[in-house]
Amino acid sequence: MIKSDSLEFDHQRKMVSFSGNVDAKREDWTILCQKMVVYYVEKTKESTQKESMKIEKIVAKGDVRITRQSGGLARAEEATYYWDEERVVLTGKPVVQQGDDFVEGTVVTLLLKENKSLVEGSGDTRVRAVISPRSEKR
Repeated sequence: MIKSDSLEFDHQRKMVSFSGNVDAKREDWTILCQKMVVYYVEKTKESTQKESMKIEKIVAKGDVRITRQSGGLARAEEATYYWDEERVVLTGKPVVQQGDDFVEGTVVTLLLKENKSLVEGSGDTRVRAVISPRSEKR
């Protein structure tokens, strides 16, 4: 479910644009941002000959915040979610936080299926990570 201040459907370019206070929810994550564009492809179901839409990717821009049901927060200026791959690429001062721990760099890629993060730096921007010590309970 996606809520926003306005919506523009462009069937010819196969995209739906949401603008202003965008709030997109799925069972395992929520994305808040200022603008979101959903790109889709059309598929024809052979049994009914009806066309259906399949999401290809989602691009979120402007103060992007992604929270996951399992915990954790990702922030960036832009996030591109590749639907089939369950891969999110964060750019524009990306930071991924889990409790007191966080990582930041130039580009952060979240591989959701694998529960992995790849963090890249470039030029003068180096990767930075803060990992808090855990106390062992016996």
